[in-house]
Amino acid sequence: VAGGSRIGDIFMAYVVNLVSGDEFWAEKGKGAFLNGKKIRTQDSDELMVILFEAQKPARDIPGILPLLSSFRRTRCMGSVALDLAHLAMGSATVFINPFDSRSFDFGGGWLLVKEAGGFFTDLLGSSMEDSEIGLDHTSPLLASANEKIHGRVLEIIHDG
Repeated sequence: VAGGSRIGDIFMAYVVNLVSGDEFWAEKGKGAFLNGKKIRTQDSDELMVILFEAQKPARDIPGILPLLSSFRRTRCMGSVALDLAHLAMGSATVFINPFDSRSFDFGGGWLLVKEAGGFFTDLLGSSMEDSEIGLDHTSPLLASANEKIHGRVLEIIHDG
């Protein structure tokens, strides 16, 4: 739910895992929650688990292989919203979508991650808050448990 047309205008988000029934929600300034309990991003700076999406694996994965190789585990869940919810609850360290994701699909996850203490930008490290909400606006995504991890990941991406 947004009070305007930009990602930064989102003030409430809800994501449900249709398999498990887990409900994630966030309210701007009040935190992020899983089934009614407050959640936080991973508290350590270790590169533990990276989640990624690859719309075209032959194109998408080679460019992020150095990054994927830096983590203990990799996962591809098939849902940007669930990927971001898992990052918000601390079960992943980083989420990357190296090619365009629709802002309509990642907007709710953006608020979950931010309210849980995470950091969220495009692959150049630019804020997503001024991005338009909609089906037509797309962007590559990078979300991390905290700003320190985010900086390390951006270095890996750009120094490869």
